Amino acid sequence: MLYGSSDDWKKECGWVIRLLSDGMMSTEDWKVLQRRHAWKLLSSLVQSSFRDQALRRAVLEVCDAITLIIS
Repeated sequence: MLYGSSDDWKKECGWVIRLLSDGMMSTEDWKVLQRRHAWKLLSSLVQSSFRDQALRRAVLEVCDAITLIIS
């Protein structure tokens, strides 16, 4: 879903990233994110979407949510 082929892939991708950001409530959520390799997908998405600042900002919000629960 992060690399969709539909015309609305950017909207779908934004929805998934917001879901991940809002869903980071505990260290257990972080463990699931790591175990499912979602972190690697998010980091590759940031690297591939150099010009899409909104998408990069959304991924940074996920990072912010992660740091709040880990610290």
